[in-house]
Amino acid sequence: MTQEKVEGRAVPEEPVLFKEPVKKASKGFSIFICSLIVIGVFYSLSSDSKITGTGTLKAQKYTKLQTAVAGTLKEMIAKKGNVVKAGEVLARFDNPELIKDLSLKRKSLEMSEEELAGFQQREVFLRKKNERAAVLFENGVIGKSDFEKVSLELDEFQKNVSLQVKKKEALQEEVKYFEGEISKLDLKAPFEGIILSDPSERVTNYFKQEDDVFEIGDAASLYVEMPVRENQVEKIHIGSRADIQFDAVSSQKYSGVVVGIGVKTNQEVEKVFKVKHVVVCEIKLKEDTAGLRYGMQARVIIRSSAVGMQGWRNKIFPKGESNFDGAFKS
Repeated sequence: MTQEKVEGRAVPEEPVLFKEPVKKASKGFSIFICSLIVIGVFYSLSSDSKITGTGTLKAQKYTKLQTAVAGTLKEMIAKKGNVVKAGEVLARFDNPELIKDLSLKRKSLEMSEEELAGFQQREVFLRKKNERAAVLFENGVIGKSDFEKVSLELDEFQKNVSLQVKKKEALQEEVKYFEGEISKLDLKAPFEGIILSDPSERVTNYFKQEDDVFEIGDAASLYVEMPVRENQVEKIHIGSRADIQFDAVSSQKYSGVVVGIGVKTNQEVEKVFKVKHVVVCEIKLKEDTAGLRYGMQARVIIRSSAVGMQGWRNKIFPKGESNFDGAFKS
C-alpha cells in the first residue's frame, strides 16, 4: 500500500476492497483461430475454383456454301445432320437460260466445224491448183499474171481458213465456259463434314449468285464456345478442365480442356437495360463427338485449380494465338 504526501505529510491510501482478476488469453482459442486460417488457406489453394455457364457447340472448320451461279433449287440430296464426303453433290439447281445458251453455242460450234471442214477441202484443192500453175509457169505454158492470180486466190482463201479456225476455237471456249457454269448448278461439299442447315423449305425458290444455301462443319473440329464474365477470366487458364452436359444428350457426360481464351471483351444483354461483359473461351472435347450436332446447348463447369496448375500460369493466350491448332489431334 502506497502513501501520498499532502502538505508535507503522508496520507494513507484507501484500501481496495475488490481486486479485479487479471484476464489471461486463452491459448486454446488462439490455436483454434490459427487452425481455421491454415485450413482456409490450404483449402483455397488446393480446391477447384468452379465457373459455371452455358456453352454452344461449334466447329473450328466451318463454312457457308453459296451458289456459284444463279438458279432455282430443284432437288435436295443431302439433309441437315447428314455426314457427307468431299465432292459429294448436296443439291441441284436449274437455270434454263444457261442450258439454252449452251445448246446454242454447241450448235454454232457444229456449224463452224462443218464450215471449216469445207474450207479446208477447198484449201487443199487451191493448193494443188497453185502447184500445177507453178509447173505450167516454169514450162512457159502460162504467163506470170495467170500464175500470180492463182497464187493470190490461194493466199486470200488461206486467210479465210485462218479466221474460221479462230472462230471455231472461240466457240469451243464458250461451250467450255457454259459447261463449267452448268456444272456449278450441282452444289458439292468442299470437305468431309456434317450438314448444319436445312434449306429444304426453299426448294423451287430462285437463288441469286453467292446466296447462302448450306452450312457445313467438320465433325472432327467440334468444340464448345462458352462466354465467361470478364471478372472471372483470371480464374481460367489454358489447360483448365471442364465438365460438359449437353441438354439434348442427357445420358452422356463429356469432359474437355480450355484451348483458347478470347482477346477482347464482348457485350451481351442480360436483362432489359442491363449489359454484361464477357470473354469467349474455347473448350476442346475429349470424348467422341458422334451424335452431337452443331449449335447444341450445354451446361459447362470450368475448374481452375490453383495447385498443380503452375505449368499453365502466365500462359494465357488470346483467341487465335493459343497452342490449339484447330486440328483436335487425339
